[in-house]
Amino acid sequence: MNEELQNAVQQLISKSLDGIDTTTVFLNDQLPIYVQQLLLWYGFYYFILFLLTITFTCVAIKCIKTSLAAPWEYEDFRMENGGCAIIAFVSIIIASTTMNLTWLQIWIAPKVWLVEYARSLT
Repeated sequence: MNEELQNAVQQLISKSLDGIDTTTVFLNDQLPIYVQQLLLWYGFYYFILFLLTITFTCVAIKCIKTSLAAPWEYEDFRMENGGCAIIAFVSIIIASTTMNLTWLQIWIAPKVWLVEYARSLT
């Protein structure tokens, strides 16, 4: 009975070690690819948010210039002062809340971003 128990324990330990070896090989092969794709995805994601911020800021500036300009200068894009003020206000609010330079950090210092990302997961 004691030998059967020892054989069963040895088989369990052997299977566990084989599983650990397989997992280690898999992680060594796949982890660099995963990190590269993670950096690429978040880099583009934050860059698109940054471009949207710039776009909203440009819309706000255009609306403010339009509302302050003489009516004959911007016939195609003329709006009432209240409408332009609302569009400008909303555009500035959206731009200020979405302003994010994380894409720049991923581009310049990807290891620092990875450490911060790993810290945010815990």
